[in-house]
Amino acid sequence: MLRVVVRSLISIVVEKLISVSSIVLSTRGSFLQTKLLKLLGVRVSGLVFFGRRVMLSNPHNLVLGKRVAIGDNAVIVCHAPISIGEDFIAAPGVYLNSGGHDPNIMVAFGRPITIGKRVWCGLRTTILAGVEIGDDAVIGAGSVVVSAIPPCCIVAGLPARVIGQVKLDLSNFQYSKLG
Repeated sequence: MLRVVVRSLISIVVEKLISVSSIVLSTRGSFLQTKLLKLLGVRVSGLVFFGRRVMLSNPHNLVLGKRVAIGDNAVIVCHAPISIGEDFIAAPGVYLNSGGHDPNIMVAFGRPITIGKRVWCGLRTTILAGVEIGDDAVIGAGSVVVSAIPPCCIVAGLPARVIGQVKLDLSNFQYSKLG
């Protein structure tokens, strides 16, 4: 029991350090954040940025690609694995939850969330258990994603529905030296 309490306290301290590093160190804080996330058990492929007051539950079930940016006040609840691809950008207030309950019998379940590469999530976006989002998708602010999103789609609404297509021209695209 004492071990569980100590582990919880360490997790709280590390989460606070992640939040403080985003304020104090700005871009250089990404290096520290990446190390701290690994300490929590998050599998990280490259540099990441977490805004202030990001809450992680069961971080050992979280996998982050390179150049992932999560805005302030995000909540990531990993009852089942959550995998986020490279170049993911989330505005403040994003909510990812890979757990839920059967509405008829109230039995809890966990279903993985898989988010592809180059996905953008608008302000206060919610992504629920069992969702798979294809590469190059854009999710509009305030949307609630409850089912699979194909690649190169723009979605919005409650529940999120396809409202457009993403047209990509990556011919002149270059990564910054930070990733």
